[in-house]
Amino acid sequence: MAEVITGYDPETGRSLVLHSVQSVATLPPTLESSSRYFVAMLLWDATDISAATITDLARKLIDSGCVYLCCWGDDCQRVHD
Repeated sequence: MAEVITGYDPETGRSLVLHSVQSVATLPPTLESSSRYFVAMLLWDATDISAATITDLARKLIDSGCVYLCCWGDDCQRVHD
């Protein structure tokens, strides 16, 4: 998994981090964050992705501290729901 810190907000102490992965299976069980809670922007073509895989990703995000999720891409409404 490639991680790139692309920005930093000195007022809040939060970093903007980009994770690029080939599949959900390559994600670690939890994602590291500079704060306890974070917002995720998910760019993903989920057209041929199973409900079980989407659920696995959602669980990893929640367990890592994701409190708000934005989705973009084909079939993103299904991922968001």
